[in-house]
Amino acid sequence: MTEESTFSIREYKSNPVNLLKFRRLLEILVAFLPILILGIIGTSLGTDTFLGGMLVTLGYVLSIGVASIVLKLQGSDWSQIGLARPKSWPRTVLLGIGALIALFLMTIALQVVAINLPGAEVPTIDQSRFNPLEGNLAMFRCLWYWPGRRSPLVRRCSTGLSL
Repeated sequence: MTEESTFSIREYKSNPVNLLKFRRLLEILVAFLPILILGIIGTSLGTDTFLGGMLVTLGYVLSIGVASIVLKLQGSDWSQIGLARPKSWPRTVLLGIGALIALFLMTIALQVVAINLPGAEVPTIDQSRFNPLEGNLAMFRCLWYWPGRRSPLVRRCSTGLSL
């Protein structure tokens, strides 16, 4: 080995380019630390619980705050990493609506293709439980306007009494 190919930690640390790279990496890790810590705690509590889901979401919000502070300390802002106000709000809204419509149409197309695949049969749903509603407009209106409520009107409808 020659002297040029030897690696020294002292030389690595003394190089300002390497120090800047290390500092940037450290700033990125600090920005993601709230997601990591609160994500682990929230997942251990269970993401299907209110507290677990809230902690995971709080981790994302805190990471945005920490990233904002890190950007301010660097002397930059969100626009320098590509996040800025749109030049035209109407164009942005129209693009969002267009993307939503495209997503909706692609979902429908995918469902049509998936249903019509050979060997993929959709089971029929037993709808006999709705037979009492046929021709009974009063009962239908009770179920439509008061779902889940046990008011006297709904009890009268469910017993078959006329309104």
